[in-house]
Amino acid sequence: MSQNKIMEPCQLCKTITSKYVCPKCNIQYCSIKCYRSPDHLACSEEFYRHCISEELGARGEDFNKSEINILEALKRFNEDENNEYEDIDSDEENEEVDDLEKRFAEIDVASTDKLWSLLNDEEKTEFQKLVASGKAIEMVPQWKPWWNFRSKSKVLESEEAFKDELKKNGCPEICTTKKLSEIIKKDPSPLVQFNVFNVLVGYCYIMLLFNGDLSDLSGEATMNLLKVSTNLNSSVNFNSAEEAIEDAIQQIYIHPELESSTEMIKSTREGVRKTLIGPHALLPNYYVMAAFSDIKAMFNRVLNQKSKSKESRPERDLNLSEKVENLDRKKVKLSLKKIEFFLAWACEFGNDFCRLFSNNVLLTETT
Repeated sequence: MSQNKIMEPCQLCKTITSKYVCPKCNIQYCSIKCYRSPDHLACSEEFYRHCISEELGARGEDFNKSEINILEALKRFNEDENNEYEDIDSDEENEEVDDLEKRFAEIDVASTDKLWSLLNDEEKTEFQKLVASGKAIEMVPQWKPWWNFRSKSKVLESEEAFKDELKKNGCPEICTTKKLSEIIKKDPSPLVQFNVFNVLVGYCYIMLLFNGDLSDLSGEATMNLLKVSTNLNSSVNFNSAEEAIEDAIQQIYIHPELESSTEMIKSTREGVRKTLIGPHALLPNYYVMAAFSDIKAMFNRVLNQKSKSKESRPERDLNLSEKVENLDRKKVKLSLKKIEFFLAWACEFGNDFCRLFSNNVLLTETT
C-alpha cells in the first residue's frame, strides 16, 4: 500500500486521512465505519449475495423473493449494529479491516466456494445465525418490477432512446427473432394466445418469488416456472384466458413449497396485466417480448451449466445442487423451443393480443 495514497483524505467521509485502500475498487478509506458505509456497498454485494444463496441452499429449501438480493438486508443489519462499533478502539478497527483486505484481496467474488472457505468459524456461525433467525429475510427490500413503468407520452421522439431507458429500468433485452410467418407456413392455432397467458403467469410469479433476479439461480427458477406453467411442463393447451390463468394460479396452491399468499397472487395477476399493457401505447407487446426473452435466456443458462462433481462440491451445496441436476434437460430443451415459438408469435401477433386482453378482469382479481 503506497504512502502517497495513505496520506490522502478518506474518499468516503472526505474528512479523515485515509489509512487503507479497498483491494477491489481501490477507494481510499479511514475506518471500518467508512468501509461499511452505503457508498461502499458495491464491493461486498456479490460476496454476501452468493454466500447467503449458498447457505439457504444448504437448508434444502426452494428460494423465494425474500432469499435473493440480500445485500440490502445486510446493509440494514449492519446499520442496526453500528452503535456496537462506535466505541471500538481504532486499533481493533484497523486490525479487522486489515484482515478483510488480506483475505479477500486476490479473490474473485463470483467464487462462492473460495469465499466461504476464507471465513473463519466465528464469521460462518454469525452468518448462519443471521439467515436462520430470519433477520436477513425480514430486511430484504421489495423489488420494484420493471413492468410497472408506463410512459405517459403520446409520442416517441426516439424509440431507441426509449428502449435504452427501459433497459436501465431493469427490463430484459429483447432477443432478435423472426415473425412466425417467416418460420412456419400455416396459421397458428387460436389456442396459442391462451397458452401465452399460462406462461406469463408463471413468469411474473417467479420474478416476484426470486425478487427480480433470475441470473444466479436459473436452475431453481426454471424448476418453479415448470411447476406453475402446465403448458411448458406438459404441453397442456387451454381453451380460454380464464382457464389458462386459473390453472397457473392453482398450480401455485398445489405445490406447498411455493408461496401462495393473497398478496403474492394479487401481485402476480397485476404483473401479467401490466406486462400486457406495455411501456407505451406504441409498443404494446414490448414487455411480452421482454418476458419471453428473459425466459429464453434463463433456459439457455440452465442448459449451458456444467455440473460439478459431488467430490468437488461443498457439503452445504449438495441438497440444492442435486435438485437442480434432477431437472429433465430434455424437458427444458422442449420448453425452450416453445418459448422461441412464443417469441416469434408475439413478434407478429403480440400487439393485437395485448390490446385485446390487457384489461382482462381476471388479472385484477384480489382473491
